Amino acid sequence: MAQAALTALDTWTARDWRKEERQWREEVRRWRADDVAFRAEERRFKAEERLFRAVRHRWRQEIMQQRHLDNAMQLWSRTKECNRRSVEEKAEHMRAMAWLAAIVGGFTMTAPVEFTYSDPDAPMALVTAYALCTALVPSLMIVAAMIAVFVLGAVLRMGKLFVHEREEEEFLASARCFALNRAVAGNRTMHTAPPAALRSFDRFWDLRCESDWRLTFRLFSAGITFFFPLLSTMAFLKFYPNAWIPSIFSCILLWGLIQW
Repeated sequence: MAQAALTALDTWTARDWRKEERQWREEVRRWRADDVAFRAEERRFKAEERLFRAVRHRWRQEIMQQRHLDNAMQLWSRTKECNRRSVEEKAEHMRAMAWLAAIVGGFTMTAPVEFTYSDPDAPMALVTAYALCTALVPSLMIVAAMIAVFVLGAVLRMGKLFVHEREEEEFLASARCFALNRAVAGNRTMHTAPPAALRSFDRFWDLRCESDWRLTFRLFSAGITFFFPLLSTMAFLKFYPNAWIPSIFSCILLWGLIQW
């Protein structure tokens, strides 16, 4: 009977242990199912994260391209502003030069008509000097004024060509290539300068107009240099044979010529 009781106890214990084992295996299968679902969810999250990173990278590339374009537009705006200021500066120089040369030349051309001297015994050398200065000053001033007017027309005409749409397109393309090469090369191109316009008004001025401007200024300077002796000879002829007043007048003119 004791053997039967022990056998029954072993049977009950084994059945209870098998029941707990089945529960444990069911729980393990449930854990594994949850783990598989979690891993599937994790893979989905990682795929979404990779997609988000790809989209963010594409957005960043687009933002960088837009910034490159904005930087190029800013550089082009500065180039346009520098070109406009250069054109205005040179045009104002030529306009002022033509205006001053025309005023001095006009005054000198009216001098032989309005100016008279009463003494017919004036020295021939003084009259000759007066005639020479009267001929030289208008000639120099008229030539200087004509060159200044022609150069002014060229400046106003050519100054508009350097801010044309074609120039803007070429400049933006070169600036974009510079930005892309700089991004690829990294810090190896940090010493390079930003791109500049292939054609500029300053270069046009140096090649085509600088020599004419210098010639105009030399003619104007020569005309002013001869204008002071013209006024001095007019004073000597006007007050001849008195020498004190023309001498004082000439000293004042000589001071002005030295200051010039």
